[in-house]
Amino acid sequence: METPAEIKEYYERFKAQGVPIDHCVSHAYEEMGNTVSCYFLDPEGNCFEVYALVPERDEKRINRPLDLDKSVDEIVAQASGRAPAVAY
Repeated sequence: METPAEIKEYYERFKAQGVPIDHCVSHAYEEMGNTVSCYFLDPEGNCFEVYALVPERDEKRINRPLDLDKSVDEIVAQASGRAPAVAY
């Protein structure tokens, strides 16, 4: 997807339709930046991902759990390392 807002929209739509959410995470990539990623399960139990890039990031370059129930600004702050980590 193009923006973290689109990932949040998918996340909310998945939840509303009862699609099982596997996990939400920010993956850290050296050149591309971090992601806002939502992993979900299809009816057969296969895991799929929707994601968008977040170019802002801190120096740690670590993967972080995300809370997609937060606002888009808070989600981007989590993904970029500007907000406290989310516990699984």
